[in-house]
Amino acid sequence: MLIPRIFTALILVAIVLGGLFYASGQTWLYGIIALALIALFESARLSQINHFSVQVLFAVLGSITLYFSLQYLSVLTFVLLTIIVLSTMIFVVYRYQRTQGRIGLQSRFLMLGLNFLLVLVFTNAMLQLQGKVSAGLLLLSMAIVWAMDTGAYFSGRAFGKRKLAKFVSPGKSWEGVWGGALSAFVLSLLSLYFLLPEISIQSLVGLSAMLTFIALLSVFGDLFESVLKRQANLKDSGKILPGHGGILDRIDSLLVAMPLSYLLWLWYF
Repeated sequence: MLIPRIFTALILVAIVLGGLFYASGQTWLYGIIALALIALFESARLSQINHFSVQVLFAVLGSITLYFSLQYLSVLTFVLLTIIVLSTMIFVVYRYQRTQGRIGLQSRFLMLGLNFLLVLVFTNAMLQLQGKVSAGLLLLSMAIVWAMDTGAYFSGRAFGKRKLAKFVSPGKSWEGVWGGALSAFVLSLLSLYFLLPEISIQSLVGLSAMLTFIALLSVFGDLFESVLKRQANLKDSGKILPGHGGILDRIDSLLVAMPLSYLLWLWYF
């Protein structure tokens, strides 16, 4: 299992780097829409839509709607949707944990709608960051989340004792979260120093702290998907990525982090 996981991860990194730094804007657009299509298909499965044809229909219609919606998505609408979606996700995770797994998100309509809006704001953020901010800062925004996940994994295995949300994701610990946050903060400090050479010390520390805060919030993307998987009695969102599961299993944290990162860079610049 480890070798397929590493091999798949290397392929994914190559695709991301190639898309960011070598693909045209149009190719990047189509690539992100294709990613959204798969994510919507898997989200239908997590929403307990068991008929394959209905899953495909939701994914196709959803991605078409998403494609045309992006052309009319203003910054204000994006901000409002991001606040609504993330607040709802946090509430669902909190309630599921507080009720010891008894009350989650039962309405399929709400699950489908929430997942669609989550993919919508993520897609818009990925396109705007690549087109209007910079490929380097987009890569950094993703790398911060990966550093958070990696740091949390190793520090959790080494020091984890206090469960973060045992009814949602028993393997996560508070020690893992803080270890991941430290990894994210160090990476952001070093990366911003080279990416923004004119930045002041105060801005460097401030931006690194905000990126780390975003990385912390990204954990709710993972936890929210865990709630949906537990409700649907599924281990993974899909099987498209050998050793990793589905697309949503790989981008669940990014679904939260990318919209917030876009707002951060929009404010900074």
